[in-house]
Parts: sequence; structure tokens; C-alpha cells
Amino acid sequence: MPFTRENFLRELNQYGKKWGHPPSLAADEQREVFQRFYDFVATEPECFSRSLLSGHVTGSAVIVTQNFSKVLLTHHRKLNEWLQLGGHADGDPEPAQVALREGEEESGLQDLRFVPLAPTSLFDLDIHWIPPHKKDLGHFHYDARYLLSTHHESGIRITEESKDLRWFTLEEAYAQSTQWSMHRLFDKLKYVRENL
Repeated sequence: MPFTRENFLRELNQYGKKWGHPPSLAADEQREVFQRFYDFVATEPECFSRSLLSGHVTGSAVIVTQNFSKVLLTHHRKLNEWLQLGGHADGDPEPAQVALREGEEESGLQDLRFVPLAPTSLFDLDIHWIPPHKKDLGHFHYDARYLLSTHHESGIRITEESKDLRWFTLEEAYAQSTQWSMHRLFDKLKYVRENL
């Protein structure tokens, strides 16, 4: 049975129940982002298509070592920022598989596994503005971020989408980014590391 937009809406609901409460993890902000994200997916049948000019769903891979001691970040070529890996859904209604595929393609790691965060591996939601670039108009990315791990941190390779690709401790990762959404990810990683 194929994965559908309705399946993703159920996954979003599971996420809302799991991450809508710890006050130290920006629960108020995440509730607002969750509602905007949910409403967008529920009302836009083409939400997974890059051709939807107002915005579209993307899938991101937050990749960590098995013991959560390091997180993998890419120095994004277009955006010139240290970010998690990920990309466009291009019509795929299953952002988890988009995150896995993009994570493998952009890192070279072939042993990536979802970290089991019952009831869903959906780890974070973010809505951010992508500025115009060449022929692309400015638009929103509705980013579904999944937590994945690897046993083989030495197996990474840089692709054409990255200026650099590097493992950071969480403490180092905070210093690499000025973006609040990235700091929220690192806060969540610390929370999971201490509570798994």
C-alpha cells in the first residue's frame, strides 16, 4: 500500500503529541510551526511538488554517530551555512524516505538507520524562507527533519552540493551556526542523548 499525504498527516499528529510539551525545547514555537505545517499539508494537494511556487515539503536527515557524540553538518554551497543534510521531496509523499535518500546521497554513508523515537522518527519541523536564486523565485521550505545514525563516521564524502562536510561535537556545532532552528536541533539532540 503506497504512502500518501494522509499517512504523513498522521505522522505529523504523532510528532505534535511527542514534541509539543518539553518547555526547554521551545514547545510554544513548535506548536505554532506544527499547526502551520499541518495546515499547509492538509490544504495543498501539491505540497510535495517543487513546482508549487509558494513553498513545498522537504526532507532532512539529522545524522549522528551511534553514541550521539557527534552530528554531521554540510557547508551548503548555495546558502553558505552549516546545515543538516536534505533536499526536495519532488513529489514523494514520504518525507522520511526523502531524508534517508538525501542523507545517503549527500554523505556517502550507506548504513544510515532511523533512530527509534516512538511513535515516529520525525524529529523536528521547520518552516524557513529560501531567497531567490538565479531562476528560482523565493519560497518557503516546509522541512520535515528525521533523526538517523551511522556506525561508520569515517565513510563520509563531499558531493557537489557541499563546500565541506564534517562531524562536530554538539558543543562545536552550536558555534558553527547562528540559526536558531539549528540550535533547536542541537538542544533536541542533547535531550534525546540524555533520555534515550
